[in-house]
Amino acid sequence: ALTLVAGKLNAGSFDADPARKALAQQILSTGTPLDAGLKDFLGDAIFLPIQRSAAATALTAPIESLRASINTLAEPGITLLGTPALPTRGLTTSEFESFSTNKDGPLQSRAFEPPVLQYLGDIEVGSSFTWLEHRPSGAGFAVRSVVVGTVRLRTGQLDRPDSFFDIGTGDRQPDVQGDLITDVVRGRLGARIAARYVLQLPGRKDRRIAPVDQPISGANTVAAVQWNPGEIMEGSIEPFVRIAPTLSLSAGVRYWSKGADVYTYLRNQTPIPGVTPDVLAAGSKQNATVLTAGLNFSHDGLRKDGTRGLPMDAWVHWEMIASSGLGRVPASQTISFMLRFYRKGL
Repeated sequence: ALTLVAGKLNAGSFDADPARKALAQQILSTGTPLDAGLKDFLGDAIFLPIQRSAAATALTAPIESLRASINTLAEPGITLLGTPALPTRGLTTSEFESFSTNKDGPLQSRAFEPPVLQYLGDIEVGSSFTWLEHRPSGAGFAVRSVVVGTVRLRTGQLDRPDSFFDIGTGDRQPDVQGDLITDVVRGRLGARIAARYVLQLPGRKDRRIAPVDQPISGANTVAAVQWNPGEIMEGSIEPFVRIAPTLSLSAGVRYWSKGADVYTYLRNQTPIPGVTPDVLAAGSKQNATVLTAGLNFSHDGLRKDGTRGLPMDAWVHWEMIASSGLGRVPASQTISFMLRFYRKGL
């Protein structure tokens, strides 16, 4: 139909009627890009919208509008025939798994099996040093400040790019973390003030290079990339009230921010056409404000008879993401448990 309209326009068939000529020009200006887009979409699409769905209406509405314009033109021999034959139902679970796991298909994924975590995670090795400790004999402020250094090793296992339901046990890239934790106490009241800096070092991954809105992409998008995660900075304040000599209740607020990740192809990796590795970093620059509450146990190791044992901390903490202005941050609530022992350095 578009070819016929273009031919008649070029031949001057509509010159005697300016209104019909303008309509024919409008049909070409709207129909030509629509025709090209439909050919690209219908030629490459793996799945199509279900009949009478919102997506199906969005697909067929411009076609029907073009049909109405051609009917209004009323030129003998020019008609718009046919619409896309859309499916009447979606795939069943077994049909989709069969399609996804086809070794000759476009996805070539592993079987859809529940993830089983059976591998070591990223091991953390660290130490702490109490650089300030003041215990007044009277009713003044008591202060204790500890510097903590942590190294996170690349011992975990990454999730597999050919398994859409796999869950990794770690990031498999080393981190160097420093914490400064200061407790200020007077009587039964006090506060814990903490600051953290995490230097995340580069690692490598095999990933399907696709935007975040395409979580299931083709096997031809898999590539080896170097991943350089953004640095993390964090600060928190947690007032607490002591309900027993070693037991306290706390509530507070924590804020953290993370820099953007950087992804690049590894050497000798063939680039994926039509996309760049930096699409994997979309939304990786993040921040969040977190509300916290907890029950804390802390013992300096000093026994009633004057001897000193092993200092320890233990706590159960609740956290909730209150707000976020950058990146993709889950609106999550978490409960964590911690038991930590200290030994004086030699």
